[in-house]
Amino acid sequence: MTKLIEANFVEELKDSYIDYSLSVLLSRALPDVRDGLKPVQRRIMYSMYKLGLFSNSNYKKCASIVGEVLGKYHPHGDNPVYEALVRMAQDFVLNYPLIDGQGNFGSIDGDPPAAYRYTEAKLTKIGELMLEDIELNTVDFRSNFDDTTTEPIVLPSAFPNLLVNGSTGIAVGMVTNIPPHNLNEVIDACIAILENPNIPIKQILDIIKGPDFPTGGIVYTSKIIKSVYVTGKGTIKVEGKYRIENIQKKDYLVIYEIPYSVNKSKLIKEIAEAIKDKKLNDVVDVIDQSKNTDIRILLELKTPYNEEQIVNYLKNFTSYRTSFYCAFIAVDGHIPKQYSILELLKKYVEHRKEVVIRRTKTILEKLSNKAFLTKGLIKAIKNIDKLVKIVRNSEDYKKAVLNLVSELHVNHKQAEYILNLQLHRLTKLEVDKLLQDYNQTMQKIKELSEILDNQSKLIQVVKEELNEIKQKYGKQRKTVIAEKDTFKEIKIEKSQQEEELILVGFSNGYLYSYKANTKKDKIFANVSNYNYVTSIYRSSSKNKVIVFLSNGKYSLLDLNKLIDTSIFLPKVFKSEENTKAIKLISAKKLSKASYVLIITQKGMVKKVSVKEILEISRTSSYIKLEEGDEVIEIIPLSEDLTITTLTEMGYAFRTNTSQIPVLSKPAKGVKLASLKQNDNICITFSSPDLYQSQLLILTTNNNKIVSNSDIPQINRGKNLTENMRLISKNEKLRFTRSIGVFSQDKSKLNLVIKDNDFLLIRSLEAQPDYTFINYLGETDIEL
Repeated sequence: MTKLIEANFVEELKDSYIDYSLSVLLSRALPDVRDGLKPVQRRIMYSMYKLGLFSNSNYKKCASIVGEVLGKYHPHGDNPVYEALVRMAQDFVLNYPLIDGQGNFGSIDGDPPAAYRYTEAKLTKIGELMLEDIELNTVDFRSNFDDTTTEPIVLPSAFPNLLVNGSTGIAVGMVTNIPPHNLNEVIDACIAILENPNIPIKQILDIIKGPDFPTGGIVYTSKIIKSVYVTGKGTIKVEGKYRIENIQKKDYLVIYEIPYSVNKSKLIKEIAEAIKDKKLNDVVDVIDQSKNTDIRILLELKTPYNEEQIVNYLKNFTSYRTSFYCAFIAVDGHIPKQYSILELLKKYVEHRKEVVIRRTKTILEKLSNKAFLTKGLIKAIKNIDKLVKIVRNSEDYKKAVLNLVSELHVNHKQAEYILNLQLHRLTKLEVDKLLQDYNQTMQKIKELSEILDNQSKLIQVVKEELNEIKQKYGKQRKTVIAEKDTFKEIKIEKSQQEEELILVGFSNGYLYSYKANTKKDKIFANVSNYNYVTSIYRSSSKNKVIVFLSNGKYSLLDLNKLIDTSIFLPKVFKSEENTKAIKLISAKKLSKASYVLIITQKGMVKKVSVKEILEISRTSSYIKLEEGDEVIEIIPLSEDLTITTLTEMGYAFRTNTSQIPVLSKPAKGVKLASLKQNDNICITFSSPDLYQSQLLILTTNNNKIVSNSDIPQINRGKNLTENMRLISKNEKLRFTRSIGVFSQDKSKLNLVIKDNDFLLIRSLEAQPDYTFINYLGETDIEL
C-alpha cells in the first residue's frame, strides 16, 4: 500500500541537498585532517595491506587491487579508484609516493596511465608507515557498505602525510588544495609543537619556509606564503628554474625545473608557438631532452641574445610561471573546516599521541596477560613434583585444572596454560629462560606504564619515532623560497583593426555582422516571406552593444568577436529555437533615453528605467513572459509620445505612452489593449513628426494605404471595436510584421521609415508588387 507524505518542497530540497553535499564532502572529495587521505585512498591502502602487498613482496595486478577495493570497501566506479591509485604512485605529484607502481603510470607530459589490467603495484616502505601498528587497535574501525567486513576510519599515519604530500579535491561549495611540503621541516614543526603546545605560528613559519614541490621550482614571496599559512587560504606564484649552458659552441637556455602540476609538453608547445610567431626573437628552437622525471628543455639562443627579455616573456606568457591556489581545508571527524598550518600540525600531533596511547595500552594488555601466565608457570615448576602428582592422579583434563587451582593456588587460565606446557620446558635451561623472560616482560610493562602515566614520556616517544622517520626518509628541499620577486609584467596588446559593422537580426534566430562596405544585395540575401529582418544596427567593432531578445532576455555582445560572421542566438544564449534579436543598441546611445518601452505579442506592455536596464553584467531578464508570448518591440523613450499598434486581424489603434506604468525588470507588465481571441500584436511604432506618415497594409487580397492620423486613439487597456479594423473580416495581413511606414513625399518614395529611422530600399514605382520588410535602421546608415 502506497503511503503519501506531505512535505514542504523547499525544505525537502534544502535538506536533500545538504545531505548530498555532506556525502560528497565526507565520503569522496576532502582528506581527513589526521592522515591526509580521502576515503578512496585510505581504502586502496588498506586493501593492499590486507592483500599483503608490502614493499618486500611481489607486485600484484592493479586490476586485482581495484576489484578488492570495489568489492569490499568502495561502492563506486572503477575509474576513480584506479585514478586515485595511480596518483599515489606518481613521484611528480607526491613528494613520497605511497604506492610503488610497475608499468606505465602516466607522465609529467600528461600521458594517461595504461589500463589497470597491464599495471602492477605494491606499497612503498613509507607507504607501509601509514598503516604501521593498525592491528594494535590504534584506530577505530567501522562496518563496510554491506556489513560483511570492517574498514579503518583513519590510518595511524606515522608521518604527517597531509602536509608532506599535499592534497587536492573539489567538493560541493568548497575546494581543498594543500601543497606538498618538506618532510624534515614538517617533522621539526611537529616536534616544536610537542615541546611547546602554545607555540606561536610565527615560530612555525620560521621552521616551515614554504611549499616543497616534487618538481622543484621557485616560490614567491615569503610574505605572501606567511599570509597563506596564517589564514589557510591564498595564492602563491611558482616558476621554473633555468641556467645558461654552452653546448658545442652554442648558447642554450636550459629549463631544468618546471612549476608543480604544469604539463611539460604544454609548456614546450607554448614556447614553440612563440618562436613561430616571432614573439621570442632571440630563440631559434626548443628541444626536449627530458628523461623520465628529469626535466631538460633546451632553448637554442641567437647571438647576441637578451636573457632578461627571454625570461620575462616566459614568465608572462607561458606556463613557466603559474599561480598555485592554496586552500587548507580538511575534514575533522564529520566537520569540514579551513585550517591554518599551525592548526593542521596540532591536529596531526594529537592524532599521533592518541595512536601511541592506544598502541601502548594494547601492548601493555598483552604483556600483562603474558606475565600473569608466566608467573603461574614459574610457580608450578617450583612445585614440579606436586604438579606431576596432581596431573597423574586427575581423572581428566577438567579435573586436572580444578585440582591445580585448589592445590597450587593458581588462576583457572594459569592452570590451563600449565597443562598445555611441553615437557621440554621443564629442563633447567628452560626454567632459567622462563625466569629471564618474566623479568624482561615486567620491565617492559613498567616502561609502557610510564608512557601512559607520564605525559613527558609519551611526548618523548612520539618525538623519537618522528625523528627516526626524518633520519631515514628526510630529503633536502627542492623548491627555493625567494624573498624578492623578480617578475616584470609585460603587456602585449593585440593589434586590433577597427571595423565599421552593420548588424542585422533575422526572424530565423541568426544575427549577421557585415562590414559597412558590404553590398546591400548580400545583406538582404536571406530575406524572404518566411525570414524577415527583426533588428539592425551600425557600430564600430570596438564597441559592445546590448541585444534584446524576443524571449525577454538581454545581454552584451562584444563586436570585436563578431566581425563579418554570424551567430545563432538560440545556441549562444541556450534558449528556444524561435529566439531572435528584437533590438540592438549601444549602452551610450541608450543612456540618452529615460525609459525603455517593451511590447509583447500578447499585448503586454511596460516601461523600464534605462538606469535599471544598464545594470547588466551577464545575460539577464528584462521582462517576465507568459507561456507562448514573446517580445516584438523595444522603443527607447526620452519623453512620452503616441505609438501606433496593428494586430494580425487588422485592428489598429494609437496610445500615449504616458498611460503606461514604469515597472521593474522582473514584472510582467500591463495590457496595452484587450485583444480579440487568437489575435496578436504584429507591429508597434512611433510615427515621426518629420513626415505625414501613412501605412501600407499588405493583405491577402490587395494593398491598402491608410493615414496614420486617421487611426483612432484609445486609452490603455480598452477593448478593440470594429471601427478600429482596417481590413475586412475575410481578409488577413499577408505577412505578419511585414509592414512599413513611409512618406508620400515623392522625394522619399525610396524610404521605409520606422521609429524615426529610415532606410533606402528601392523605388516603389519601379516594382510596386515588391515584398516589404520591416527594418529598424539608423539615420546615419547608408547602403
